[in-house]
Amino acid sequence: LPPRVVLMVSSECNAKCKHCYLPYQGSRSPEDTLDAVLKLQEAGHKVIIAGSENLLNPSYFACYQAAGQNHILTNGLLLHKDKSLYQELEKAGIKSLELSLHFEVDNELNCVPEKIVGEVIMEAKKRGFRVELNSIVTSKNYFHIQEVCKNAAKYGADALYFGRFVPLGRGKDNAHLKLNESMVSETFRQISEARSHHQLLKIFADGHFGPRPGSLGEILAKNNRYCPAGIWIATIDPGNNVYGCPFTMGPEH
Repeated sequence: LPPRVVLMVSSECNAKCKHCYLPYQGSRSPEDTLDAVLKLQEAGHKVIIAGSENLLNPSYFACYQAAGQNHILTNGLLLHKDKSLYQELEKAGIKSLELSLHFEVDNELNCVPEKIVGEVIMEAKKRGFRVELNSIVTSKNYFHIQEVCKNAAKYGADALYFGRFVPLGRGKDNAHLKLNESMVSETFRQISEARSHHQLLKIFADGHFGPRPGSLGEILAKNNRYCPAGIWIATIDPGNNVYGCPFTMGPEH
């Protein structure tokens, strides 16, 4: 596989989630983004475009097309307000939406409410889009994994990715939401159990949880091969600073 470059193109967002780990400011213009995509591709890289909320500027859609990227990450607010955006996404070749839905803690994290995201999921599915959900696991909701999976299936999501709360960016002010090792172990246990109950919903634990005990990941970690950051993946922010991955962004790196 070609090395991947995550191109973070904008810090603009219409939400102020308390757990957001992105520390950078500023934006790369759609014109500069398109130029960067083409140059990185010429160098043999696969480019992944990320945001904050790139639906705020539909001019980025041409960059997604150039990158051959058929998915986009969004919090769903704009799609809820303006359904014509679905047609623009289709024209740009977008077939999959990655929505953030933080069950049980959406209010505490100041995220888009579940009711709104749920309506977007159902509308997107009706229009033929694949929908994947990103849900943050914190010290306040780690024991509700089963209920989270049940709700995701109810809305018709195709996949559910559990992410671990990390105290970076705005998350530094909410360190009480960090998981300890016993909470991580319980999360793994519940995810394994949920998979047996929801065959139509693909359920994943993101890699930054660390390797699950007894898994191939644990073997790779012992040989220092678990994390691909800086090896076959890198992240570039709007200021052209390069990091191993989005979770290493910041002045200390």
